[in-house]
Amino acid sequence: MGHPLSCVLEWTIAHLYDTKAKNVISFSSRTAPIFAVLRKNLLSKKRTQIAYVDSLPNFFKSEVIKNIYGYNFEVTQVNNINDITKFDGSTIFIPKQTKIHQFEYNQYVDFVINMDENYGSIILIH
Repeated sequence: MGHPLSCVLEWTIAHLYDTKAKNVISFSSRTAPIFAVLRKNLLSKKRTQIAYVDSLPNFFKSEVIKNIYGYNFEVTQVNNINDITKFDGSTIFIPKQTKIHQFEYNQYVDFVINMDENYGSIILIH
């Protein structure tokens, strides 16, 4: 978000989940955190799996993103975070949550991205 209040939000979430503040980043965008991970992994030649509950967000068009940006990723629908298993690469989890500040944990998930239509998104890096 680039605002001092977002730093307080990031610090608070990090404190709640017993991690470093640098592992929590808030965005006014819902796509930016996904694209950031996909770009980093593309440059690092690392595979990416995007796991989601119910359906991917309407704005996220996998084939369009792959064709335009050249990102290489797999999408996997799961019932919940516990369905995610070990993956040879990075795993992004997009839950179907109602509160942007509540995060789930699974040892096989590298990034959890919570989204809100009005406020943007928060990524928690494990």
